[in-house]
Amino acid sequence: MSKNLTFLEHLEELRSRLLWVTGSLVVCSVFTFFSSDTILTFILRPTKTLYSQLYFFAPYEAFIVKIKVTLFSGFIL
Repeated sequence: MSKNLTFLEHLEELRSRLLWVTGSLVVCSVFTFFSSDTILTFILRPTKTLYSQLYFFAPYEAFIVKIKVTLFSGFIL
């Protein structure tokens, strides 16, 4: 059943759906933050034979990698 909505009603519906999606991404990312080291180890497992250690060239890169793994795994979840 299709509703005839005005333009503003469509925008309100879009806003509510975007809030739900953003909220679920935040909740799923919080759950995966605590296991992000395990996830990163799993991702890097195929390269263990080539590289024995993970190198970061700036002090903030390790934090950025952890945040990226957390957000991406939260999105997948």
